[in-house]
Amino acid sequence: MEEFVTQVHQLDDRTYYFDQFDVHIYLFLGDDMALLTDTGFACFPDLKEKVEELTDLPVTVLVSHGHPDHAGAVMSFDEVHAHPDAFDSIRDYQGGEGGKGELIPLAEGDVIDIGGRKFEVVLCPGHGPGHIALLDRENRVLLPGDMVQREHVVMYLPHADLEQFRESLLKLKSMRSEYDILLPFHGEVPMDPDQIDTVLACVDAYLAGELTPVDGVGPEGTECKVYELNGFQLML
Repeated sequence: MEEFVTQVHQLDDRTYYFDQFDVHIYLFLGDDMALLTDTGFACFPDLKEKVEELTDLPVTVLVSHGHPDHAGAVMSFDEVHAHPDAFDSIRDYQGGEGGKGELIPLAEGDVIDIGGRKFEVVLCPGHGPGHIALLDRENRVLLPGDMVQREHVVMYLPHADLEQFRESLLKLKSMRSEYDILLPFHGEVPMDPDQIDTVLACVDAYLAGELTPVDGVGPEGTECKVYELNGFQLML
């Protein structure tokens, strides 16, 4: 398998993000520990090394959901936190039940306290089973995972559920008074929180039969139908 190099960017003195193709992985440094959101692709074997170059704090590793661009390298870490509904797909990248990493369950409302910064788990399935977002109430930051993107959201992968996806978008929108900044896992960083409305409008227009599909190709080469509204694409 061809190997690639993870790119490192710094947002502030306590926040970094790593780029693997179009995927962003965040590293937050606290007073007591660090938080790594997602493990990225298996073809980027250097992520753990990059993290260790930036901090000697103990690192809590969290996976937002089980797709290969977010959980492909879980075997590099001894423990990975995720929602139990995502465990089956995550285990696919650990070599099944005998994989290296122990899966630690997360639930709605759990708080990850890294010392000086706290992240609350928000369950928002639809894009994939057990998909979670993270809310930093004090700093008014939301990490929406793959729920909110600038250009498109892929909904043709196994176990995607568009109705659940819509309900999760409404849930994140209902929390709008709690955050001012989106740190997305794809696309521009940071992102305008109003992008949630753009994604939701496209989903609603599709469900109402108002959009005409065109043939398209997903980011990993899968042929699909593309429904577009206001510059945003829903891939089905």
